[in-house]
Order: sequence, then structure tokens, then C-alpha cells
Amino acid sequence: MKKISFLSLALVTCFGVLAQDDQAHKPVRTAMSVQPRFGIKGGVNIANLEMDDEVTTTEFKTNTKTTFQFGLFANIPLGGNLRLQPELVYAGEGAKVTETPTSPALSGYEIDLGYVNVPIMFQLQTPGGFNAELGPQVGFLVNAEQDYDSPQTNPDLKDWMKKVNFSVGVGAGYLTRIGLGFGVRYNHGLSNVFNGDDAPAERKSWEFSTRTIQAGLVYHFGAAK
Repeated sequence: MKKISFLSLALVTCFGVLAQDDQAHKPVRTAMSVQPRFGIKGGVNIANLEMDDEVTTTEFKTNTKTTFQFGLFANIPLGGNLRLQPELVYAGEGAKVTETPTSPALSGYEIDLGYVNVPIMFQLQTPGGFNAELGPQVGFLVNAEQDYDSPQTNPDLKDWMKKVNFSVGVGAGYLTRIGLGFGVRYNHGLSNVFNGDDAPAERKSWEFSTRTIQAGLVYHFGAAK
């Protein structure tokens, strides 16, 4: 009983000291101010190309590939918890491909696509730092290559790909008071990125659209106080 009483007294004393210390403590940083800010972002992409369901082929199968993305953004308050975030981002996209060709050595390769993307995201930012976002994106093709596993020349595919890609993105994230945060976004391609006009006759009817999951870090300049 004495041990229990002594323990209870010790706990009450400890809580009292912590409470007084908490009242006297001043936060190192105040809440993030609501103002326009510029920032940088970067991370990984899990990319794929989805073939149109109307195109039937057993010789061409796509799987996800891992690549990267990095860029700049501006975060602009629109009132309340709503923000507008235009971005300029370079993103690697494409897919791993398994094909049944005339030569078994060429059966596995990657389609490497590089886009300069311009997303315009509308964000709902909570006071606690969490955010949800939705918006359109237009991408401009800067490189396209067929990357073989075997040592050989990797053919350029820019003539087989359309120069502009339209998609829509949806995501969520968290932003700390010092301006460092992280986010996840899914980009769903809305347009066919394959240019059948310059493709071989057996592939002219093919249609592909991009699918990309992005995960990475962001940093808002001027957020820390």
C-alpha cells in the first residue's frame, strides 16, 4: 500500500511539473502563414502504358517500370483552405514490355518516355497540414526510346509517339510547418500517346495511354519561421 501511495504521489508530482513546463514553453515556430510560395519537388514514378481494350494482341504485354520526377511549383492561396498549384515537372514514364518477336533476344525491353508536364492542381489544405488535390495536366514529349536488355542500339521512338499527352491527376499529402512535406499522386492519361500514322502496318491501330503513380518530397521556400 505504501509503495502504491508513493508511486501515485510521484506520478502526480511529475504531471504537475510537466504541466507547468508546458505552460511556460513557447513554440519554436508559429503556424505557417497563408501566402504565395514557390517550391521544389522530386521523387519516384511507377509508370505503365495501358493498351486499348479494343486492340487484341497476345504478342505485346506491358508491365510497370520505376523511374523518377522532379520540378518546380508555385502554391497560391485562393481563399479559405483552397490553393492553386501550377507546376513544371520533368517525369520519366513508359513501361516494361514483353513481346514475342522474330528474335528471342529482343523479347524484353522498356519503352522510356520523358515528358515535361504542366499540372494545374487545386488543393484543399487543412490547418493540420494534410491536403487533397485534383487537377488537369498537359505533357510535352521530349524523348522516347526503346531500351533493350541486350547490348545493341536503342532505337528512337519519337516518330511513333504523339508530342502532347493530356491527363488528370488526383493525390494527397502532408506539409509540415517548416515547409517540408510529402505527397502521393495518381496521373491517369486521357489521350492516346501512340502515333499510328508513322508505325508499321501491323501496329497502326494500336492505342496506349499513360498510367503513373508518383510519390516524393516537396519543399516550400519561405514557410519556416
